[in-house]
Amino acid sequence: MSLNRCGWESSSEKMTAYHDKRWCKPEHDDRELFAMLILEGAQAGLSEQVSKDLKRRGFNFVGPTIIYSYLQGIGIYNDHLESCDFR
Repeated sequence: MSLNRCGWESSSEKMTAYHDKRWCKPEHDDRELFAMLILEGAQAGLSEQVSKDLKRRGFNFVGPTIIYSYLQGIGIYNDHLESCDFR
């Protein structure tokens, strides 16, 4: 049986597993919530060098993109496509 998915997860098995098992799934464990915040911040598209430079200059990178990604990751926002079997 073929499953309907969102489409962005097909680049690797890890992305498919993340889509199917974690993305937009409600999470309540405090340690897991903190780990997801760190993960989403790291995946915000900033290179480590740029990130280090900005931190040295006093910037804290917790903006709307990171927060939205975090809220998706912990299941507050469910952005799976309507046709996705994992919605």
